[in-house]
Amino acid sequence: MDVEAMVTELLADLIAIPSVNPCYANLGSSDAGQYGEGRVAAFVAGLLDRPGFEVSIQPVVPERPNVIVRWPGADGSRKLLLETHMDTVGVGTMSIGPFSPTITEGRVWGRGACDAKGSLAAMITAMLLLHKQGIEPLVDVYLAAVADEEHAFRGVLELVRSGFRADGAIVGEPTNLRVAVAQKGVARFSIETRGVPCHTSQPENGTNAIGLMAELICALERELSSLYERRVHPLVGRPTFTVSVIRGGTGINTVPGECKVDIDLRVIPGQTPESALDEVRQAVQRISEGWERGSAVVHDPFHADAAMETDGAAVIATCLHHAARNHGFHYQPEGLPCGTDASKLVAAGIPAVVFGPGSLQKAHADAESVEIEQLTAAVHILAETIAGFDP
Repeated sequence: MDVEAMVTELLADLIAIPSVNPCYANLGSSDAGQYGEGRVAAFVAGLLDRPGFEVSIQPVVPERPNVIVRWPGADGSRKLLLETHMDTVGVGTMSIGPFSPTITEGRVWGRGACDAKGSLAAMITAMLLLHKQGIEPLVDVYLAAVADEEHAFRGVLELVRSGFRADGAIVGEPTNLRVAVAQKGVARFSIETRGVPCHTSQPENGTNAIGLMAELICALERELSSLYERRVHPLVGRPTFTVSVIRGGTGINTVPGECKVDIDLRVIPGQTPESALDEVRQAVQRISEGWERGSAVVHDPFHADAAMETDGAAVIATCLHHAARNHGFHYQPEGLPCGTDASKLVAAGIPAVVFGPGSLQKAHADAESVEIEQLTAAVHILAETIAGFDP
């Protein structure tokens, strides 16, 4: 079996099926046909609907299901999960044809090439390779191709809500074939300052909410930066506080009475989104308590996701790490600065690591691509892990 040709062709087929997360519909094409995971789910289900595999469809939201594939092993009481997502980000600014996969310069190009259809193609190819060789896994092996990772994680949340549990999980994301055992979490929320509006010809009669916000953000960044400098995780580094959106003012000749900013706060293992947000609230209260005619409020988060850390000695971590070393990848376990489905699996009691071909720098890029050499190596590493995993 020509593994390189097989996985490359499969990835090209996956890229050619648009599966943009509908949350990006207001940022790109009005073509409704490019949104949702339904067609990719049907393709994956059809591809693995063959003797030796059991395919089921798990509803998540209308026309956006998870695909769950079971490959029975020698010990049906134990499970290995291969999990990754089918949705992609939007394509509005892409400089290449997003759904016209191109194979050139030793890479496969197109939306989802590395995030995360490359991982999906490698997982499927590894299972088919072992199955064709007549190898029976030691445990039941499950593939979960899930929906909505790029927005609200509803696919993986539905998987764990259904009661699914496993003895180990590999979450497919671009890690350059490194084994990631930790990742940052996030809290996203708004801070609002309120002043006193008035005519700009007499600004002394009012209180400028934008000015208050500028003062608040500068003070917050100083205070939090000092705090975070003393709080460093060995794999993921420091927490971060980023002001990413600002809104304020009603007209050029009115002193603004309100200003609001959106914050992206990345947290590290050992923190929770709630504890990190409490620190921000306390700091905002200290900074604003001396204002005579103004106030500030920290709103509840509109998105929160926990940080994740899996013991590097967990069976899934050591098994995958040894397989990678056997194929020439001598990397120490690493951490990720971003969130993945792994945190939801770990929260449900499933030891999970993150692994896959491709670079985070290419994920979501205007010219997204993945190296064919990494794609092929991922197949062999995953196949060895599947065959040898024994909790």
